[in-house]
Amino acid sequence: MEKSEIAVISTELLLDTAERIMESEETSLFSDEIPVRLVEMLKGILLSHCEIDLGLSDLKSLVRDEALASFASTYAQGESAASIAATFALNATLQPELIARRLLVHIRFHPEYPFADITKALDLMESRVQSNGMYQLEDTATLQKDQVEIVIIATGIEVEEL
Repeated sequence: MEKSEIAVISTELLLDTAERIMESEETSLFSDEIPVRLVEMLKGILLSHCEIDLGLSDLKSLVRDEALASFASTYAQGESAASIAATFALNATLQPELIARRLLVHIRFHPEYPFADITKALDLMESRVQSNGMYQLEDTATLQKDQVEIVIIATGIEVEEL
């Protein structure tokens, strides 16, 4: 299993990367400032033909008026892998008392993975965002049947109102 990544990047750099992805599929051109997994995730989302397709204008809308974006890529395997990966990703990007104004979430799982756990993971993430959560689900036979990968970009992080 691959390791998890966490990074905080400027939204200007995030959008610059997205624009470069739309111009060229060559990911080796990117600097070390952007985690490779983030580039791969953005490439997959921006250039995909999945049911949920996020374009560059949607990404710009997601990060508008935000200075920074927090990125986490997490992996889990076994029973409740999606819920575990979602919890790790949320804890990596948001401290417990914080919520995000916007989330971009990409979940990869095997086609035979229990969708009930994917739904539970989505509910966990939805509880930590004010609005504008964008979710992309990708089932892929390249993962093991009990393995889940979740990538989150969180923007507009602030203290949760009680």
